[in-house]
Order: sequence, then C-alpha cells, then structure tokens
Amino acid sequence: APLGVDGQVSYAPGGVYTLDVRSNSIQHCERLNNPTLIFGKSGNDKAYVKITIDKDSTITKNLSASNRFNTLQLANRNPKRIKLEFHNSDSIPFYGVNFDDDRGVHVDNCSMRGNSGLPLSLFNVSLMQSFDEYLHYDLIILQYGTNVLHHSTKNYDWYEKKMHAVVEHLRTCFPNADFLIVSVGDKGYKEDMEMKTDSAVYPLLKSQRNYARSSGSSFINLFNLMGG
Repeated sequence: APLGVDGQVSYAPGGVYTLDVRSNSIQHCERLNNPTLIFGKSGNDKAYVKITIDKDSTITKNLSASNRFNTLQLANRNPKRIKLEFHNSDSIPFYGVNFDDDRGVHVDNCSMRGNSGLPLSLFNVSLMQSFDEYLHYDLIILQYGTNVLHHSTKNYDWYEKKMHAVVEHLRTCFPNADFLIVSVGDKGYKEDMEMKTDSAVYPLLKSQRNYARSSGSSFINLFNLMGG
C-alpha cells in the first residue's frame, strides 16, 4: 500500500462518504487553519468532493489524483467547521486533512504500537520526499525497541544493523531533517518474587547507541533518565 508519512493510508468506501470536522471538537482548537486535503495517485478521473464551510453554501471540486502526492485547498479562510462529501473516490489513497498555520512548533506524532521500527524501511522515497517538500520536517525522533526486547535475548546486533539501514533510508526520504534516537526505557522483570530491570535492556541499549552513532544521529538514554 502507498503508506503516508504516518505509516497509514485510508480509502473511502464506495458511493458517498462524509467527513465532518469541527474545531470545537478538538481541544485548544479555535479555527481549522488553511484546510488542505492530502491524497495520492489514482487513475480515477470521476472523483469529486462537495465542500461545506461553516454554514455557507456547498461547492464542488474535482479530485485530480494524477500525481503521487496531491493537495487540494478546501477553503480560502480559517473556518470553524468543514464538511466533506466524497463521491466516486474509493480508489484514491487519502492521507488526511492538514490544518497547519505556519506558526510555532508543529509536531506530528506517528504512533505505531507493536512496531519495532523496521517497517519504516517500506516508505516510498519519492512519496516521502513530496511530504517533506510540503511539510518541511526539521527533526525526526525515533523511539522504538520495546517490542523487540525479550528476556532471553542478549545479542541485538541484528537489530542494530537493520535500524542503521532504516535511519539511512529515512535520511533519503527526509534529506533536510536531523535525527534523534530515544532508547528503550526501563522494563521490569519478575525474578524470585522481586521486580528487577530486565537484563535484556542493557544489550539493546548498547545496540541503539551504536546505530545512533554510526548513522550520525543524536541519542537520548531514556533508561538513565528514568533512574538507571
């Protein structure tokens, strides 16, 4: 699948699909800034979206999906509510609606639970570079490791090698970004009715520090910050 920058992609069901977004349903949000739809490539030339901004009349825009990365500005102001009605768009990969206002610090938290970090190597370089040109990433923080940690494993050289390759792949995808590796944190292990730090944490920490160094990334030892 043509995964988006958050590791996800969505497809609208056949027929008509409605998306209704209101600023008052989002904490600390007063306006939907510069609403822009982001979607991918499809040979579908019959798709269109009906857009209702606040209480205005509805307008219709075609969904031209000829490029690998496409954007469609949905409004020329910052509304409080936007309602989208998608028609004949089931073959188009959708990545979301962006509401950036170009001020302050913007954080995209791409949470993928149960993930080792290795599937990031599946990102399409050309598509990610298009995301980067649009969103201008300055810093990418990778916090993985817990899902590969196992009490009986004492050697993570394989993980070190593969994650080094992942970072190098992401550098190609996002050439203007710096990288920060956050290590695995403490993990409890029950031994003779006593909770101790899992002994596998130490070799995994070493491997994470090594691939951070070898890839020229910054490194934070979360285990030490938790008390060691």
